[in-house]
Amino acid sequence: MPAMAEIAPPAPPLPRARLRAEFLAFFVAAPLVLALALPPSAMFPALFAVTALGLVLLHLTPGFRWSDLTTGIGRIGWGVVLGVALATLAVGYAVVQIT
Repeated sequence: MPAMAEIAPPAPPLPRARLRAEFLAFFVAAPLVLALALPPSAMFPALFAVTALGLVLLHLTPGFRWSDLTTGIGRIGWGVVLGVALATLAVGYAVVQIT
């Protein structure tokens, strides 16, 4: 009987500073640059491409499992989520009305 294939040890976790830098690059800096540099007709396709790239990198992150996204969902403070959503809606509406 052939021997079972050896499983490689898990890769060491990425440093927190690198993870924070990736987060800021993909979800803060890239959307701002795209919003300020692209014409309106190209903005949403570019934002979609950056989001897709971010999801691919998330999938390739050592130790990440998609099932982790649902772990602890019962501990979310939905009142806070609603408050932040309403504040975002109000600010977005105000920006649209001002411009």
